[in-house]
Amino acid sequence: MQRMPKQTSMQRKGLGWTAAVAGTQSVAWRVSARWWQSLCGGPVQMANAQWQLEIEAGTMFNLQDIELERDSLSVQSDLDLGGSFALGAGYSIHEYVDLTGRFQGNFAGVDIGIASDTFYALSLTGGARLYPLPPSRIRPWLGGEVGWYRAEAEVGVFDDNIKLADDSFGINAGGGIDFAVSERLVLGIAARYHNAFDALGGLEFVSTTVRIGIRLGADR
Repeated sequence: MQRMPKQTSMQRKGLGWTAAVAGTQSVAWRVSARWWQSLCGGPVQMANAQWQLEIEAGTMFNLQDIELERDSLSVQSDLDLGGSFALGAGYSIHEYVDLTGRFQGNFAGVDIGIASDTFYALSLTGGARLYPLPPSRIRPWLGGEVGWYRAEAEVGVFDDNIKLADDSFGINAGGGIDFAVSERLVLGIAARYHNAFDALGGLEFVSTTVRIGIRLGADR
C-alpha cells in the first residue's frame, strides 16, 4: 500500500487560504444576488394597487420651427427648448395594463413686455400604459394616448405682435422606467413624442420628465 506524502505547514496554510477565499467569494455572491433580487427582481405590493396619481416635471424640445403669418408678414419662432409639467392618473385593470389620463402643459420663450417670443401647448389625453415585464421593483413601460391639444405662439416687438392659436386632435407615445420606493410610492422617468396634427401647421415635440406616482386604493 502506497503512503500519501505528508503535507507541509506551508501547503496546509495555502489550502486554508484558498478555502477562505472561496468561502468569502461564495458569501459575497449570495449577498450580491439577494441584494439585486431585492432591488429589481422581486414582486412588490404596489403593483397591485388599483389607482395611481402622478405628477411630472421636466423639459420639452420642439422638433420644428413655428411659422406665424399675418397678412403678407411671415415670422418664424425657433424656440427649441422649454419646460413641461403634467398631472395624471392611472387605473390598473391588469398587472400588465393601466388605463391612463393626463393633463400636460409645455411652454417656452420669454415675454418682457416690449418684446415677446413665446410658445405653449396644453393637452388633455387618455390611453393606456403597458408593462412588458412582471411586477418588480424596477419596471419599464410603454404607453400611448390620444386627445385634445391647444397650442399658442406669439412673436412681437412693442405693439406689433403676431399671435396664432389652434386647437387640434393629437397623440402622444413613449415609455419610461419606474422604481418602487415603497409599497405606495414610485419614482420614474418618462419620454414622450407628441403630435398635434392641425395645430400651428403641424406641431411636433418631445417631452422628457421625472415622475412621482402615489398608489391608492385596495389591492385587486
